[in-house]
Amino acid sequence: MKKSYHFIAALPLILILGFILFLGMHKDVWFCDEVYTYYSSNGINKINPLASTEWISGTDVKNYFSATSLSDPTFSDISTKLFSDHVPLYFWIFHIFSVVFMGSCSKWIGLLINVCFSILVYVLLFRCFNKFGKNSVLFSSLAAAAIMLHPLSLTEITTIRMYFMFSACQFAVIYLAARNQTNVLNFILLTVSTACGLLTHYYFWSWIAFFSAFYLLYLLIKESIKSKIIYHYGFSMVAAMALTTLLFRYWKYKLYFHGGKGEVAMENLLKIDNIGKSVLAAIKTMSELIIGTKTEVILVISGAFFVLLFILFCIFSEQNHMKSIIIITVLSALGNAVLVVLSQPSDEPRYLWPSCILLLFTFVYMLASLSRSTKKKDETQKRDWEIQCVSISVILILLGMNIARSSNFENISYLKNRTEEEWQAIQEN
Repeated sequence: MKKSYHFIAALPLILILGFILFLGMHKDVWFCDEVYTYYSSNGINKINPLASTEWISGTDVKNYFSATSLSDPTFSDISTKLFSDHVPLYFWIFHIFSVVFMGSCSKWIGLLINVCFSILVYVLLFRCFNKFGKNSVLFSSLAAAAIMLHPLSLTEITTIRMYFMFSACQFAVIYLAARNQTNVLNFILLTVSTACGLLTHYYFWSWIAFFSAFYLLYLLIKESIKSKIIYHYGFSMVAAMALTTLLFRYWKYKLYFHGGKGEVAMENLLKIDNIGKSVLAAIKTMSELIIGTKTEVILVISGAFFVLLFILFCIFSEQNHMKSIIIITVLSALGNAVLVVLSQPSDEPRYLWPSCILLLFTFVYMLASLSRSTKKKDETQKRDWEIQCVSISVILILLGMNIARSSNFENISYLKNRTEEEWQAIQEN
C-alpha cells in the first residue's frame, strides 16, 4: 500500500479514536456490572467496605476497587472466584491495566482497554473490505468507520465490560478464516484468537460452534475430505480448547453442570416450546439495536431489506472464498442470537451486541459487493469507488448516525452531563 493510502486509511481511525475520547470524557452513566468489573479484577480478596456498619471514607471505597498490588488478586484468585458466571481473561487484562495505574479506579482503565481493541477491529474490518472484498482504500476505510461509529459499536466500546473484546475475537477468527492459509503463523493466530474468545465470554463458545460447523461443512462441500485446510482449521480449534483448558480448567465443571449460569442456560434450552418465541424475540431485539427504533413498521421494512440483500448477494455476488465467509458469518450470528435469547435467564439485550455488530459488518460488505458487481467492464477505477462512496453515504444514513436521538442505546445518553434535576427525575421514574 502506498504511503498516501496509509494516510487515507489512518485518518478515519484517528477521528474514531477522537470521538471515543469525547464520549469517554462525558461518560457519567454506569450500571452495576461496570462497577462489578472493578470488584472482580481488583477487590475480590478485600473486605467490602460497603458492608461495614461504620462510617467509611472515599479512600476506603477507592482502595477496594483499585489495584493495590500486582499479586493480589492473582490470576488464579480471579478464576476460582468467578468461574460460575464468567471466564476470566477480560478481568486478567483489566487487573494488569489497573496495576499500571496503581491506586486508581478511573473509568479510563476500562475505556483504554476497549480503545486498544477498537484499533484492532478497525484494522481487521479495513483488511476484510480492502484485501478480500477488493474495494478501494477510501471505501474500505469509510466502511470500517461506518461500522465503528454506529451507536451500537460505540455502546460496546464505552461500556466497561468484555463485550467489545468479544467482538474483536470474532472478527479475528473471521479474518483468519478468510485468509484461507495453512501456514504455521495462521495456525497460531487462529488458535490464540479462538482461545482468547473462549476465555472472554461463555456465549463465544456457542458462536464459535455455529461458525465452525458452517465453515467445516462449506469446506467439506468445496474441498476433498483430505484437504489440508480442513485439518488446519480443525486442529486449530482443538489446540484452542487445549489452551483454554490449560489456562482455565474450571470451565468443564461449571459451563453445563453444578449450578451457575451454565446450568440455568441448559434448563432454558431444553424448553422446546420457547424456540418459536425466542426466534422472534431475537430478530425483534436485534432489529431494535441496529436500527435504533422500536417502530414495528420500520423494523419490518429493515428486516425485509436485509433478507432481500442477503438473497441478492447469494445469487449475484462474485463467487469467491470471502462470499462464503460472509454467508457463514450471517448464519452463525443469527444462530447464536437465537441461542442467547433462548438460554438467558432474563431479557438482556447486551448479550446480543456482538451478533448485531457482525450483521452490521455483513450488511455493509454485501451492499458494497453488489454495487461493485453492477459496474460495467469499461468503467474506470475512479468511477468504481465513486459508486461505492455513494453506497457508504446511504449506509451511514440507514445506520442512524444521529446519536443524540438514539434513545435505544442507553450508554450513549451521556453525550452531555446530566443536571441534578435530570438525575432526580430518573430516580423518581
